[in-house]
Amino acid sequence: MAVAASANLRNGFFVQKGGCEHTIVLASAALSLAFTGPGRLSLDAVLGRDLAGPWWGLAAAVAGGAAAALRLATRRAPPGIRLDSKIVTR
Repeated sequence: MAVAASANLRNGFFVQKGGCEHTIVLASAALSLAFTGPGRLSLDAVLGRDLAGPWWGLAAAVAGGAAAALRLATRRAPPGIRLDSKIVTR
């Protein structure tokens, strides 16, 4: 979600102006679920799996941050988009 938020970052925060608010809310909800668990009305509870807690939340945050950093470090602008005052072509 960090990659999606970075694409809309220049538009500000609020979604009405094309900002990154929605993607930040989704990322927060996903991390909340990783920290607290799915609850008793879930398939995980029926199957007896307990994959939640602070270590799961931390692992999800670290894995997501590492994946986002890798993707942001290797991204390229699409053809025809100005990047640092240059036209990118293939």
